Amino acid sequence: NHLYKEKLDTERAICEEQRRLKVHQKSVEDIIESKAGEMKNVILVIEKSEDVIKDKMKEINKVDVELLALEKRMIELKQSKSELLNDCNYEDDFLQNNYQRKEKLECCIEKEMKKVKEEGRVIETMIESLNSELIETENAIENLPNEVLTFHVKPAVEPNRQFLEFIDSQISDKEKEVECSVCLEVAGAPIFMCSEMHLICSSCRPKVKACPECREVYS
Repeated sequence: NHLYKEKLDTERAICEEQRRLKVHQKSVEDIIESKAGEMKNVILVIEKSEDVIKDKMKEINKVDVELLALEKRMIELKQSKSELLNDCNYEDDFLQNNYQRKEKLECCIEKEMKKVKEEGRVIETMIESLNSELIETENAIENLPNEVLTFHVKPAVEPNRQFLEFIDSQISDKEKEVECSVCLEVAGAPIFMCSEMHLICSSCRPKVKACPECREVYS
């Protein structure tokens, strides 16, 4: 009887444990089922995040390519700027040299004009003196008897006239060299000019924007 009772207790214990196992398995299945949906959602979120990361990486790569292009363009622009600065410095030196040349030419022209005017005054004085001598000679000739008039005045006067004509021609040539191309008057200092050295006086310079001879625009 004792063994039979022990057997029954053992069988009941086994049944109880089997029942508990089924309950546990059912609980595990319920947990797995409930977590499966959550796991699916998490996996979808992970996949979506991975896709977003891939898209962002593509954009980053695109930005890197654009940055490389911009850096290359920046280097090219810096090089271009450096070349332009060098050109500007060269042109500035060239401009300063031309300003100095212009000032020297103005001084030279002014000196030449003073010299020409002084020579003109000397010549005018000489002409007045010669005219006075001529008048005195003509008066003396009129007062002489006819038989005394055996010499010719013309040869004595003619050389002086040729000399005066030569001087007048020289003065005229000098004045033409400093003649304003707009008003055609003799230009006085300061004298302006284009790169082709065409002169224009200070009165006409503000009235025009370009050289009237070569059409170069004044700077």
